[in-house]
Amino acid sequence: MFISYFEPFKTRNEEAFDINFFYSQVYNFKGEDVLYVTNKFYFKDIEYYRKTRPSFGEDAIKGTTKYYCYEFPSNEDISSLDKRFIDESLFEPLFKKYGNDCTKVERFLLTSVYEPLFHFFDSLLQELNKQNRKVETILIIKNCPSIEKAARRYGIPVLHYEIAPFRNPMYMQTAYMDFSGVNGKTEVLSRFAKFKDEYQKTEVEVFSKEELLSFLKIQEEKRSLKDFINTLKTRKYKIGLAGQVYNDSNLIAFSEGFDGKSSLDFLLKKFNSKDILVRNHPGNPTGKNLDFKNVDHSSNSYEFVKRCKNIVTINSSVGIEAILLDRNAYILGDSPFKFLSKDIDKPISDEKVQDELLKLNFFIFGYLIPFENLFDASYIRWRLTFPSEVEIYNKNLHLYREARAMPSNVKSIESYLECIQGMSNAVNMKDMYLWPNTLVGKSDQNIIKQRVGASDYEIDSKRSRPHKIIKALKPLIHDNFTVLDITCADAIVISKIKYAYPSIHVYGMDCAKDEFVFESDVINSGIKLYKGYIQHLFRTNPQEQFDLSIMLNTYRGWNSAFFKECDKDIPEAADRWFINNSVFTIVTATKDQIKLLRKKGVNVKIIGKGESDSIMIMFSKTKKCKNDIFARTKNYYKYRLFL
Repeated sequence: MFISYFEPFKTRNEEAFDINFFYSQVYNFKGEDVLYVTNKFYFKDIEYYRKTRPSFGEDAIKGTTKYYCYEFPSNEDISSLDKRFIDESLFEPLFKKYGNDCTKVERFLLTSVYEPLFHFFDSLLQELNKQNRKVETILIIKNCPSIEKAARRYGIPVLHYEIAPFRNPMYMQTAYMDFSGVNGKTEVLSRFAKFKDEYQKTEVEVFSKEELLSFLKIQEEKRSLKDFINTLKTRKYKIGLAGQVYNDSNLIAFSEGFDGKSSLDFLLKKFNSKDILVRNHPGNPTGKNLDFKNVDHSSNSYEFVKRCKNIVTINSSVGIEAILLDRNAYILGDSPFKFLSKDIDKPISDEKVQDELLKLNFFIFGYLIPFENLFDASYIRWRLTFPSEVEIYNKNLHLYREARAMPSNVKSIESYLECIQGMSNAVNMKDMYLWPNTLVGKSDQNIIKQRVGASDYEIDSKRSRPHKIIKALKPLIHDNFTVLDITCADAIVISKIKYAYPSIHVYGMDCAKDEFVFESDVINSGIKLYKGYIQHLFRTNPQEQFDLSIMLNTYRGWNSAFFKECDKDIPEAADRWFINNSVFTIVTATKDQIKLLRKKGVNVKIIGKGESDSIMIMFSKTKKCKNDIFARTKNYYKYRLFL
């Protein structure tokens, strides 16, 4: 049997503070022998909480239940649970001692033994022992030395759990599972030492930071093109200070003496104030925020981290997010990921950088677990056998992959592009290349700037090609959105698109792929590049449509191509391929090409100026590509010859 404990008093002046975890356990532990130890208020009529909790409101309920992986139990399910109540009066001496200050009471319970609670659990475990009811583990959401002391007397492991740093909707939902503590006093260091020893004797997959980010990130936060451009234009600060909820248990018990103000004072002694950017936690009331001249107002922590070269925090989850985004993180308090922290007063050694990647992989796959397995009884029982660290790592990696299973459309598309690449290896470029007067493997951004008015690097310029495409994509992006750039050349355009929308799947194809020396921003962006010829691509069809296909300078240049007799159908084949195999297509086209597309019954939207005398357009056979009234009026006068 399991015992599950929830604080039987008002936490932060709120009864049943962890009601979502309670409902998640009731849902996921259905059919298991679980004894719930808490206050009666966890067993109130469900409608009471559905009416009084904002997270259960009509607009929020679906997100809440998805976040915590449950469906609402019935009142009958709740009333039938095995339970043991603890009255709030048990804690009256403690509240009296601390003048009814909930924060101080919680700090004491997180760090010290409270004898009345210890004796309650000692008596309970003794009683269950006499009844021959074997307790496999005690589940608690926070550290609780009182329960841990009682459990040790009976040789019962205590499973500490909590939501981990990577969370929906941006990342896969993860959880902590630790038999020593959670947030502070954890077993992460001892477990990593064992893992490192086992790793040297066993083959284990280790991923780069870019691969880890691509693996964990499932959705990009909504942001406007203006916000995106501001992020690029705004200077990077040397140090970003990530604030926290002022009365969060992680902060009040494991801060190592730091709070928001003292951590800022600490930084001001080491850095000029103009080099520091402060992000107050959005969950703090206004009066608890730091008053500082440089305050970040990004829509999410991801954008904040991008604005900083280094991140300092007491023990906020922003610290581990910063490490994943290849920033140096300095953790001032106690934290499970403090072993990844740099020393702010010491230079960073190459050895520490090399060791960081193994630690990061262990933290994600060996220490954290997919949230949906947190209350999986079979998984808990497997962990109670205390398998080796490599076994845990490989098991969790498998579970992550199952949870993050590549969507069928993405699998199909990647298989298709691999086939196109395979075809390219069987032919010679000199027999296939249609523009022999154009140098192979060379892309000159100065020429792009002459033809367009801005290079592909100038993302803040309304003239640049990536700027126009990113803006056009904003209303179209959805989960598992796929983009293919045909004849992508140096891939700068799609690298900017991927930067703007990191969660989408972006592919580039070019016959000269092996001839280009791609920049690190392209290589590290998560884009997948394939070698391929348009003759092969446009004469074959994928099983799944691309959401967007892009063909810029090449599409407008059919007239300058040297077609063999067998390839003269390529322009027509290209249009047919786009119409059948891509929901949306963006090309730079001539006046005659736009007229021809309209005759084929496609919806055309003017995006802006293309290279030289061409126009960038978006078209689709099945979806509307309409400009708003202002854009239509502007485009009428600017591009009336093409409309």
